Amino acid sequence: MALVVIATLVREPLTLVACCALCALMAALSHIPLRRFAAVLLAVPLFTAVVALPATLNVVSGGTSLLTLWPWHQLGPWHLAHGLA
Repeated sequence: MALVVIATLVREPLTLVACCALCALMAALSHIPLRRFAAVLLAVPLFTAVVALPATLNVVSGGTSLLTLWPWHQLGPWHLAHGLA
């Protein structure tokens, strides 16, 4: 739990790299298979991207667009916001 708190509060990328290295060291010392550890390392950022991506676009939250990625409001049978930004 301490690593989660540290990773949340850090301001330097080097500190996050050190946290990742510490996690890898602890996984190696715990005899966790490398394949399982790698799967977790890939799954967590992908899940975070899936959760955070709609919040960064105006599909879920309203507001003024800084950059419009998709100017049309229909994508096949789906109706999107006026401009996907």
